[in-house]
Amino acid sequence: NLDYFEKSATLPEAKGTVYGAPRPHAVLYQKGTTPGTISADTTSIIVDSDQMEFRGDHYFHAMNKVTLNRGDIKGVGSEAEFDRASNVLKLMGEARIDGKSFSLAGGTITGIMQDNSFKNVMAEFKGSLVADELRVQSPVIKIDFVDGKVQSMVALSAARAKRQDEGTAMARAFARDFELTADSIDALTPNQLVERVVAVGNAYGVRTNDSIKVKMPDIASKDWLRGDTIRAFFVAATPHKEKPRPAARPAPGARAKPAATVATAKPATPVDTTRRELQRIIALAGVADAQSTYRIANDKDPNGEPGVNYLVARKITVQFADGQVNSVEATGKIRGVHLEPKPKVVPPPAAAGKKTPAKTPQPKTPPAPKPAQATSMSSGTSK
Repeated sequence: NLDYFEKSATLPEAKGTVYGAPRPHAVLYQKGTTPGTISADTTSIIVDSDQMEFRGDHYFHAMNKVTLNRGDIKGVGSEAEFDRASNVLKLMGEARIDGKSFSLAGGTITGIMQDNSFKNVMAEFKGSLVADELRVQSPVIKIDFVDGKVQSMVALSAARAKRQDEGTAMARAFARDFELTADSIDALTPNQLVERVVAVGNAYGVRTNDSIKVKMPDIASKDWLRGDTIRAFFVAATPHKEKPRPAARPAPGARAKPAATVATAKPATPVDTTRRELQRIIALAGVADAQSTYRIANDKDPNGEPGVNYLVARKITVQFADGQVNSVEATGKIRGVHLEPKPKVVPPPAAAGKKTPAKTPQPKTPPAPKPAQATSMSSGTSK
């Protein structure tokens, strides 16, 4: 069904509404492009919904159970708007857009079409971004795409974005082994590889996975930093290095295998440059000083409790290596405390080959009889 109203004195531009079954189907073209065949065209936006409305040759509105496709990008929502004059696409009502290497969700998603790709995409109201090496939850998320990949991202808290409907919600970013919470978070992800994440305003960073697996009290169960600003830097993950295994000795009487049958060592596994790991964190003070808590593995007892260090300073820099804190540098007025695990008291072993003889119980010695005392008799004789 189509209701169409021509431009008139009371209607500044033509208006049409399409509805009914089967569901209406539309192909939207970016301004300045030449329409092509639907099967081969990847620059147009294919839309299906229960009802559609258009005004003039620039404004389009789809309503109820909207699905859209553009090349490798797919989206869903309750409503969609497209302004061909400004190339702005808006998806509303539990909106979600899925690409090859990312998924973006929010109450509303707005994007600008430029050079046949999305630019300056923004998700508002419970925004969520899931990419290869970065996951973000925030009231407002702004993303810049390059060739369909997340190039950079900015997340804002409810207070920073002035969204009173989301209360005190903070911006949260989850990279591999690390989590950041702040008023605003700025991530640089060239080719969708996390390179730098900066958190500003009530920033708090915590490592979510490390090589220390000993159970500790909550206050010292993880490495964390707090400050006005936290900067985290990531690099390509270091390949795991296995210790060489010694050659097995042949059993007594067994013949050694000839050299030709000995298995050769496996070639080294190539480095996965897409996997990132935390290299360095810097916490900077604002009104209050920066703080940090980190644990140090026990070299004498790897399975034992680690040492715990609490530090307060104007600037704290923590370097990581092989999943552990490698070095810590602090500047400004430095205060803190370092706790070492209580050493285990192990009783000395008995000397080898020496046995303590068992003691033979001895009978109790009866008390000695008292000596007889002379008694004076009246007859003059004594006994």
